Amino acid sequence: MQIIGEVKIKDGITNFDLANIVETVVSFVIRKDENGEVKYTPYYREYGLIVGIVKYLVDGIGIETDDDLLDVYNDNTIIFETVNDFIKNSNDHMAFIAENANDIIEFEKQRHLNDFTDIKERLLKSIAQEQALNDLNIKFAKKQNALLSQQIKANELNNKVMEQMKPEEVVEMNRKFTSGEYDMNKIAEIVTEKYINSALHKKNKKSVVKAKKDKVVNFSSTEDNGK
Repeated sequence: MQIIGEVKIKDGITNFDLANIVETVVSFVIRKDENGEVKYTPYYREYGLIVGIVKYLVDGIGIETDDDLLDVYNDNTIIFETVNDFIKNSNDHMAFIAENANDIIEFEKQRHLNDFTDIKERLLKSIAQEQALNDLNIKFAKKQNALLSQQIKANELNNKVMEQMKPEEVVEMNRKFTSGEYDMNKIAEIVTEKYINSALHKKNKKSVVKAKKDKVVNFSSTEDNGK
């Protein structure tokens, strides 16, 4: 801050000047912090009034962007006395500032009390997270069900294959598996080979071939009828 002329209250104070002071007072009393939380600090009201008067009514000073106007008020005797004299003796202007500041502060208090935006946002976020978790659980359950179905089919196939093996073959296979002579891949190869050479497999193969032949015959008959 620099003194650039006679320090005094400006001539011809307008309602626009007073409105700027009102807004400054309100901003010191009720506001949102950097986290978006509403802060109500009525004990800062006087500071807002002083800052507003220094900024908008005091002539003869040059204010820099980074100036702390409360320090300017406290550290400079002329500015200090000029501001205090205005507060004590300008009854009409001070009444205008006080009345309008009170109205706006009360309005802002009620507005913030009825503003459920933050609560709604948190609730919607919570619902979205819960839905995403449910979707993951459903996907996991479907995968588990698919794996279980595959396991059941594999067990059914193994049971059918084992039925085609002689008891002594099963005993020998289990012995070799227990001793480590065969691993699971080797056992699978033996079981598969046994199934391929089994009467059950041959029967199933004949059924598949017959079904394909019947399908070809039916298809040919359909074409002939179409002609």
